[in-house]
Amino acid sequence: MKRYRLLILSGTAVLVAVFAAPILKPLLWNSHHLLPDVLQQIDSLCSTDPQRAMHMLDSVSPLLNKNDKYVQVKFDLLKVKARDKADLPLEQNPRMEKVAAFYDTHGTDNERMEARYYLGSTFRDGYDSPNAVKNYLKAIDIAEKSEESIDTVLLVNVYSQLFLIFEGQSNYEMELYYTKKKNEIQEQAGATDARDLMDMASAYYLSGKTDSTFLYYEKVLDWLREHDVVRDNLDLIAEQVSIYSIKGRRQKAKECFDLLERHVDGRNLPYNYYAVKARYYIYENQPDSVIRYYLAMLRSKWSVMDRPVAYRGLTEAHKAKGNRDSALKYAECYMAAQDSVNRLIRLKQTADAYNEYRYRRDIEEEASVYERSYRLWRRSMTALLGSLLIILVATVLYRKGKKRLHGVAEDNKNRLMERDLMLVRSNEQLEQKNRELRKAAEQNVRLTRVRLQNELGADMKKILQKVRTSRENAILSDSDWSDLYEAVNHEDKDFLGHIQERVQPLDTKKTRICYLLRMGLRTSEIQAATGLPRSTAFRLVKEMSEKMRDILVSELLVPEEARRKKT
Repeated sequence: MKRYRLLILSGTAVLVAVFAAPILKPLLWNSHHLLPDVLQQIDSLCSTDPQRAMHMLDSVSPLLNKNDKYVQVKFDLLKVKARDKADLPLEQNPRMEKVAAFYDTHGTDNERMEARYYLGSTFRDGYDSPNAVKNYLKAIDIAEKSEESIDTVLLVNVYSQLFLIFEGQSNYEMELYYTKKKNEIQEQAGATDARDLMDMASAYYLSGKTDSTFLYYEKVLDWLREHDVVRDNLDLIAEQVSIYSIKGRRQKAKECFDLLERHVDGRNLPYNYYAVKARYYIYENQPDSVIRYYLAMLRSKWSVMDRPVAYRGLTEAHKAKGNRDSALKYAECYMAAQDSVNRLIRLKQTADAYNEYRYRRDIEEEASVYERSYRLWRRSMTALLGSLLIILVATVLYRKGKKRLHGVAEDNKNRLMERDLMLVRSNEQLEQKNRELRKAAEQNVRLTRVRLQNELGADMKKILQKVRTSRENAILSDSDWSDLYEAVNHEDKDFLGHIQERVQPLDTKKTRICYLLRMGLRTSEIQAATGLPRSTAFRLVKEMSEKMRDILVSELLVPEEARRKKT
């Protein structure tokens, strides 16, 4: 009997150890582990002098105790933190995933939040938005469930990164949501400033809520006047001038413009000063001033993403003055600059799309592994409990039970292997089907393009050449319009029906603009072809584009034109 009791106690101890280890492990670790003074000093320097913090990290690295896991993890976190505070791009760092995993088990809530925030930032700079958002949301989840005193500055940074990511994805609803969450925390802490209010205004503007935008603009101006810091925040006033001008609020635009001019001098020019003045003078119909400030903008240090704006403004200003040669010159510059911007956007979108695919694949694999692990754990626990039950019932049945459990384990192993093989075969079949579908799609595209090129013929080439080679005398004749209608209807037999269904009322001008958009012409070319006034043409093009967005995809290009655009 003593022998049986010893076996029962041993089995019970094993069960307690298995279940209690994950719970007791964090408690046994000292969460308030003492750091070397130098690391604490570097941590405080990251916010005030990140360059010095980076230099100190490099110098103290050989002096750290590599065997102290807590110190090593904090060192790895500070290296990423210092680079982020210095506005340097963060590279994909496998160490940060280990840091986050370590703090998940051993860190305080604030340490876990900080690790998740900087892990998300490494994914953010690698154009991996899905994983960045996932880690930022984990940081928010830790803050919401925490009973500790949460670092609100860090939480505000998390919300700021989220609304910037969603703004880049043009998901303005989510951007507005996280901007509001950020401002709620800052209002509770009494730390809301003019730039936080401006973030709210920008989020409302991008969401199309103009009234709320202008309401927050007034709050920004009130805050600046109340704290007497107008001269230190002229870029916010400049942005208001631009938006008021775009929205046709001339009186408010002039008030903000006068306020800007009263406080600006050569030493405190805001970064957006030249661009805003150029936009303001566009709506004041002063092309000479527009040209002057857009040229000043080009001479200043503007990014690649902003240069097309200046070139386009110069094109329009010279066109308004009748300087055809200058307008053409800046139009070519605009096209070249826009190509550079498009390449950058495509690079980011391609990287983000790949990371989205990889993220979903990893989630599916993780779920599959978890499911298999859970089944294996459940079966193992069933086997262990069965073993203890057999020991309690009789030692005679112990050996039989052991053999039976061994057979069950083998069966389970074989079954798992068979399922893994089935999964591998299924994946191979899916890959083969995908390759066949892609190949068929590519063939269909090529055949469609060849068919369309053969059907359009010389008439469509003549129409396109007429529109694109002469901006002043490109108005199409009735015969040209008949040929154009016939070609588009031949390519898309339902196009006229779509127009009649979506555009009410439908007149000749709207019909012609829809057909020209279907052919892929730009707004300026459509204006030239229809002979409409510029404002009317731009308004109708925008209206028709919004109503016919999903069907305005055109392959109606002659072979030479298609090769030119591809080049």
